Amino acid sequence: MLKKHFYYGVFKFNNEFYQGTHEPIISKKLFDSVQQVMNSRGKKKRKRKYEFAFSGLMRCRNCGCMITAEKQKGHNYYRCTKKKERCDEKYLREENLIEQMKNFIQKVSVPDKWAKNARRVR
Repeated sequence: MLKKHFYYGVFKFNNEFYQGTHEPIISKKLFDSVQQVMNSRGKKKRKRKYEFAFSGLMRCRNCGCMITAEKQKGHNYYRCTKKKERCDEKYLREENLIEQMKNFIQKVSVPDKWAKNARRVR
């Protein structure tokens, strides 16, 4: 009800807005301030204590849940959130994760010949 443009004298037809001939119940300014309040409601974003390089980028290979990170004893650890079901996947230190990523990237990198050709095309 609070999102209806009709109350400030405008109506929508075929995805276009038109000025109505009816008398508005509220002002456009009041409507806009109500929309602003409604848009700012909801979940507040938590301020994070730490920023993690790989947070939000990976899913667990066993259950498909997101991987989360936490700092323990001066090291960053990544683990499954286990939100869907019980998951036996263990945590992984960031250093080990970086090493795994390096190994994976080396396996899928382009051959030198392709890289040389790509540089020539530029």
